[in-house]
Amino acid sequence: GRTGPIIKMIITRTLGRPLSRLSFLSRRPLTFRVPSHPFSTESFSQTNSTDSQFYSNPQNLYEFSNKELVPIYDEFRRQVYTNLVSRVGSNATRLLAPHENTLRRHFEEKRPFYLNDAQNQIYARNIADEIFYKLLSSDKLQEDADRKLEKLQTLTDSVNKDRFTPRHHTPKGRKYQFNPSISTVVGEFVYVPLNDVENTIPEGLQGRVDLEELSDDFPFMFRTVFSEVADALAFKQKNRFLFSANSPILIDGSYTCGKTFLLNILVYWARTNGWLVVYVSGQQLVNSGYIVPSLSEPDNFDEPPHALVCLESVRKVHGELLTSLPCKLKYSFGNFSTLDKKRSLLDLVNFGIDNQHFIGECFNYFRRELNLVTEVPVLLVVDDYNVLHGDSDFFDPLVPVGDVKLPAQRLTMVKRVSNAKHHGLVNGTVLCAMTNNHKNTDCYTEFEKNNIFTVGPYNLEEMGSYSHHKKNTEEIHMSLEKQKYLLTLTQGIPTEVNKYYDFMG
Repeated sequence: GRTGPIIKMIITRTLGRPLSRLSFLSRRPLTFRVPSHPFSTESFSQTNSTDSQFYSNPQNLYEFSNKELVPIYDEFRRQVYTNLVSRVGSNATRLLAPHENTLRRHFEEKRPFYLNDAQNQIYARNIADEIFYKLLSSDKLQEDADRKLEKLQTLTDSVNKDRFTPRHHTPKGRKYQFNPSISTVVGEFVYVPLNDVENTIPEGLQGRVDLEELSDDFPFMFRTVFSEVADALAFKQKNRFLFSANSPILIDGSYTCGKTFLLNILVYWARTNGWLVVYVSGQQLVNSGYIVPSLSEPDNFDEPPHALVCLESVRKVHGELLTSLPCKLKYSFGNFSTLDKKRSLLDLVNFGIDNQHFIGECFNYFRRELNLVTEVPVLLVVDDYNVLHGDSDFFDPLVPVGDVKLPAQRLTMVKRVSNAKHHGLVNGTVLCAMTNNHKNTDCYTEFEKNNIFTVGPYNLEEMGSYSHHKKNTEEIHMSLEKQKYLLTLTQGIPTEVNKYYDFMG
């Protein structure tokens, strides 16, 4: 008798509204509201169903009439609009308006095959690309190209000037000795034999580099920021890495502007100028391969595949150099020992490659030996540096219940390369690059402001150099007006410029 009002009072206080107004007890229609977006927003109602599972299946939504498909179509249109905004900015609304009927037709034809969010996003991106291609073939934005180009140039200059001013500024057009065999000019393209690049960087060219499109030469633009970082490394070497000259260098920049590509070029530059370079990728360390328990650190784990690739690459490039570098620490593991006789770094590397059960220990000791190398300058290059300070994609084997991610710092290779501020190299430094795919920004505190270099989008001069390169290699000519137009549409992002240049040329 008294339990009924008590239960009603508990439910009312818990949910914050009277029991009679709860939708699961009433027969009021359910309302779906589309979030605000640049197009008109409406509220759409659907009749309530006694089957609560009916609306949880997206397949059932497509069995309704065309009126009830509008919320799903609006979400699809919003995804197309978002993809257009990333390319043409505020012009997306005006550009999408003439294509409303085409967009509706595409949706009606494809909706049975795109029922989940991932497929809808891919299809919406393809539709946005199709509209963008039509835009490239028209002259709708030609009248705004010069004005937007001027704003883009001002923004680029302010980023490069105000964010972190580089210590060494190299003006465009200055002659630069890239290495003993290559002399170039800042701002122009350099053509390096492809075989030479592959032999110098056996780890493989990281980033968005398609080697299948190349034949004999590997071309790259020697941008101003490239020469600035190379000058900074040469400056540190000249000052024997003493005091502040020992501090690490960071390469930062917006998404797809060429941070990893810059690392590739700097690795090639350093190795051809006599540096001992160790090159690792943070994304690969934490996201691929497999792990085994460490022999010397019970709670941590080794990564044999990545240690093997790293040591084999170092041996292939620096084999003769490693022979002349002695092991300076005293240790013993497996059948390898530096206690009774002299060993070289090549002996240590060979033992790890031939005895992969100990390859994790071999890499750990090799990294410690690098701290004491004084005969040659040492450069530790780490791509995607901020990824090393989060969780890896591996599950923690020591947690028996639940899927607990293994912290990246419990991987021994990550521990040896993730402390840039206190790297311990007495005759070398660390060169790192950030990735925009990871939200961890605490790593910036490890670097001094004058040692942070920003890779920005192309400016008009670099666009001219790129156009000159395409004219000489592929006989694709583009006028100055079209260069300004393309630079405006792509926001100067190198990968986007390369993607749409052939279409407009």
